[in-house]
Amino acid sequence: MFRQAADGGGTPERLTKADQGTRHSPEDWSPDGRILSMDMIRGEDQGIWTVSFDGERKPVPFYDVALVQKHSVFSLNGKWIAYMSNEFGGVTQVFVQPF
Repeated sequence: MFRQAADGGGTPERLTKADQGTRHSPEDWSPDGRILSMDMIRGEDQGIWTVSFDGERKPVPFYDVALVQKHSVFSLNGKWIAYMSNEFGGVTQVFVQPF
């Protein structure tokens, strides 16, 4: 994933680089702009990962099991993440976890 100014100015900045057979899909920025939540896609599996822009900028799992977790959104105070998952019986539901 890369980011660049909306007007096309400046140089694109690499945010993440996916491993072979994996894709990264951006989802939401934390209210302070320091953390990006993303969808890590590996075949049929999708997990929620985060990247902190303080330090290494290395993606780390937030919630990643061998199912589908996606569409993560930070709360306005940055203390919670809401997301969709099909982990219970294959039915898609909305969950909220502390961040």
